[in-house]
Amino acid sequence: MRKLVLPELYRALFVVAGPSLLAGCAPNVPMSAKSSSDSLEAGVLAFAQASFGQKIGTGQCAELADHALTANGANTFSTYAAGTNGDDYIWGTRVALQDARPGDVIQFRDYSVTVTASTGTDETSTDREWVHHTAVVEQNVGIALLILEQNVDASQTVKRGRVAIKPTIEFDGRVTTSTSIEGQLTAYRPTAG
Repeated sequence: MRKLVLPELYRALFVVAGPSLLAGCAPNVPMSAKSSSDSLEAGVLAFAQASFGQKIGTGQCAELADHALTANGANTFSTYAAGTNGDDYIWGTRVALQDARPGDVIQFRDYSVTVTASTGTDETSTDREWVHHTAVVEQNVGIALLILEQNVDASQTVKRGRVAIKPTIEFDGRVTTSTSIEGQLTAYRPTAG
């Protein structure tokens, strides 16, 4: 059995399951849920999106969030005196993962996602693991976050990614797709510096 890498698996699942794969995955935050941090989040997101394909700072994952927050006058992990000696970074006010919005910062710790697709006669699974990683939320689709990140896949440029935030099992009549999750994923809302 051939093991697919994550982007191949998502493409294969989309081809097999069709657009219904993400059906019902509307953004998790209604537009009416505005707060004073909206402009900070919008600025952080705009910085991260404008950085797509570029290397920010030295290319380390945390530098994308750090530069985006700094450029928008927000506090960074250094404000909270965390992140030294392998500690997790703190990027602002902690929010529930399901409430993460575009422009929020995500901190990964020993986080892994396994996606398995089975037709009953053939099964394919793939794993992705983030030991200590930082990313910026581009969109919350309910079961997953679409993110902007760097220092992944042997590249230090900003890329788009997807990370599951809820375990799921789906069946479309032909393929059963399951997602399992382990580890810690923490969402932070930017705060003004």
